[in-house]
Amino acid sequence: MTRPRTGPTRTTPTPATGPVTHHGPATDPATGRPRPRLLLIMGQGASGRTWTLHQVPAFVDAGYEVLTYDHRAAGTVDRGPFTFGELVDDAADIIRRTGDGPAAVVGTSLGARIAGSLTARHPGLVTRCVMAAAHAAAPRTAQVLSARGDRAAALLAREEPEYLDALTAARNLSPATLADPAREREWLDVIALSRHLSARGGDGRGTTARRGPAGATAAGDGGAATDRPGTPPTTPSDHADPDRPWDLHAEYATIRRPCLALAYGDDRVVTPAQVRDVAATVPGATYREVPRTGHWGYLERPDEVNRVILEFLAGR
Repeated sequence: MTRPRTGPTRTTPTPATGPVTHHGPATDPATGRPRPRLLLIMGQGASGRTWTLHQVPAFVDAGYEVLTYDHRAAGTVDRGPFTFGELVDDAADIIRRTGDGPAAVVGTSLGARIAGSLTARHPGLVTRCVMAAAHAAAPRTAQVLSARGDRAAALLAREEPEYLDALTAARNLSPATLADPAREREWLDVIALSRHLSARGGDGRGTTARRGPAGATAAGDGGAATDRPGTPPTTPSDHADPDRPWDLHAEYATIRRPCLALAYGDDRVVTPAQVRDVAATVPGATYREVPRTGHWGYLERPDEVNRVILEFLAGR
């Protein structure tokens, strides 16, 4: 059996987000039928390329045409002020432009909230929705971390870079990962490399090492990590939405599509309790938890995370 090509096969231009990258064939080579589309939405400050190390190959192998993109909050391009509603509408526009009919959607952190609101507001565009590290409401501490995290990280990158690296690792990785000296060193090296790339003006977003992303700031998406430290030319908080919806309980309660609320067991940024709250709010939602994973669980234990997602998408 010939494996499908998992790399980029084509792109679709969009006015708001730039090109959307298609991974894998659009049609099944054996049947000639269209493959189901799967839109992946990354968190704040992170390029859609972050998905390509572990998730894209697994999902293409499972029979999907996978779509990745850099949303306005990725920070990769300065697109000016934006609102959360525009992030949601952009995702809807991508589904409309890249094929016929609805698509499955997977998001993590901010991407999970985009996915949830997309499913609530545009139910005809979504078949199934996976919300990883999602919360329905953010406490005040998380709001402050989100609003000020990028600037604080920029100061630390200049004055105490090693502290920033350690803080980033401690905040976003599982204690199980940090208890392994080899893995801890590997992650710290990757985070430091990303910081150096950022300081030189290089684009560390979305590049990955064997087990880690290209680094992250200490706080960002609702107190979450972003995938680039240092002093980026444009940070998500520079164009923050003053009306950002911090409480989405009412909207999530209107969702009428199958949803998976996926928690990373050791996540300090969006805790399993917050994800369970999402599952309790979305009618009929499924809750799953992957142990020994932090906020970067999709990179720490990708095989387990991918398995849970694919089982849900297959209706199992």
